[in-house]
Amino acid sequence: MKNIFRLAVSAAAILLVIAACSKDQKVVKQLADGKWEVTDLSYDGVSTPDSVYANDVYEFEKCKVKKEDCAGTWTTIDPTKGEVVTSFTYSISDKGETITINIDLSTTIADIVESSDDKFVWSTTEDGTLIETTIEKI
Repeated sequence: MKNIFRLAVSAAAILLVIAACSKDQKVVKQLADGKWEVTDLSYDGVSTPDSVYANDVYEFEKCKVKKEDCAGTWTTIDPTKGEVVTSFTYSISDKGETITINIDLSTTIADIVESSDDKFVWSTTEDGTLIETTIEKI
């Protein structure tokens, strides 16, 4: 009887891990399907002017969640340098509720507010300020 109970508990734990991974992988699959432009950037609910993020584009590569962080690029226009492409890595965790983005030496851990095939929103708090980034598929 104890063996059956242990087996049932082990099976339930494995199913929970698989379900969590599949939710994370679903978000990766949504992001990896195309280029995404920044359509809104807000601080404490106040949107910044379009010129702050105009022409910012994210591209996320498809990968397997379990194996390693995924790769991506962020393209922006610098007034003095022109187009600048910066590589980054990202990961999705917590059943598709958290995104971690590593750009250069900076790491951003953010809550996923919305995730769909054509819109993705994440929010983070820095120094008490809520920052929300919205990207939409091009």
